[in-house]
Amino acid sequence: MKTSWAVILCKFTDGDDEPFSKTYYQDLFTPSESGSNWDMIRYFRDYSHGSLDLTESRVFGWYSLDKSVADYNALGQSARDHLVNWARAAAAANGVDLTPFHSTVVCTNRWHDIGASPSLSGVIAQGPNTPIPRLLSHEMCHVYGLQHSRIHGSDIDYMDPWDTMSAASVYSATDGQFMLIGPGLNAANMRSRDWLDESRVWKPDGASNLDETFTLRTLVRRDLPGFLAAEMPGPYLVEFRVREGWDGAIPRAAVLIHRFEGGHSYLMPGNLGSSDLIAGDSFGDAEPDPPVVNIFTGFQRLDVLSIDATANEATLRFRRRHAHEIPQAIDPMAVILSGRAYLIWLELHHPHEPNVAEVRAVLRKMSSEERRSTLERAKAFTAYGRVFEEAAAEQR
Repeated sequence: MKTSWAVILCKFTDGDDEPFSKTYYQDLFTPSESGSNWDMIRYFRDYSHGSLDLTESRVFGWYSLDKSVADYNALGQSARDHLVNWARAAAAANGVDLTPFHSTVVCTNRWHDIGASPSLSGVIAQGPNTPIPRLLSHEMCHVYGLQHSRIHGSDIDYMDPWDTMSAASVYSATDGQFMLIGPGLNAANMRSRDWLDESRVWKPDGASNLDETFTLRTLVRRDLPGFLAAEMPGPYLVEFRVREGWDGAIPRAAVLIHRFEGGHSYLMPGNLGSSDLIAGDSFGDAEPDPPVVNIFTGFQRLDVLSIDATANEATLRFRRRHAHEIPQAIDPMAVILSGRAYLIWLELHHPHEPNVAEVRAVLRKMSSEERRSTLERAKAFTAYGRVFEEAAAEQR
């Protein structure tokens, strides 16, 4: 989808200086063969998995406004919307047709404000310190509809340093031309905008128990074969990030897990307490101790088995076991015995009057594996019965 931006360069009446040459802005926002590779076109191509095309963005100006920095600041919360309107009016007065553009970025020569306008009519990037990818990616994402990222257990914004929607509280890499770039955008935020390539998301079969090992590639490496994200019931999205490109300043290659709720992404901690999971960490239920299967309790867990940053691969294991749902009134034998064995039992005896001899007759018709499973289920009932008897005795 083409979403080109009109970038309008404007000067306040306070001075005629220019913080950067026009070429800088053209390298930052438009196709360029000479500038840094880490421009805004690439950012949104990478983190929309190719669904956004900003290649028709254009830079206009410099235009002289009849407003000063003081005039701008006097407008308070509405200042950004006013500046967008001033800039668009200046461009139109110079014969520029702005109708083909998705939105507007206004870059001024003075002051230091950076942000999306309250009405989301555009983005303001003022002076020499704000027109950089680290900040522009965040503010332009607001215009596309994204909100601030958070961490699990908190409603405070700007808490996910691996995600651009945490503004300046993020891991940003240095760039020779554009100063600070990155980090990337998390998979949950991408999905919320329909930017995540769902054909490359590993998804478990919702109906069955699973124990499956699979490999993730780095979230933005669409050039490599394989899955770019994984989905866990919850729902959670799992992604793999490495220390390169937009993510060149993150602490280490790691697996990240997010959920999305109420317009915000939430970064989830692993079982060892870290938000960036490495080999040996996990997410979800604790391992049973001792490792005995309880048919009445569900189980879901993701384990990070290995990480190979050089190969852009993280190997993960996902396990899920559904809880056995028991109706309010049920014949216990229907749970203890397998389907075929239960039918035999019904033919032999009333199901609510167990008899040792008849149970023995049913067991003879089972394989050794079926008998073992049947005994484990019967033991589970016995254990629960003892607990209930003890609890009931305490109430007397």
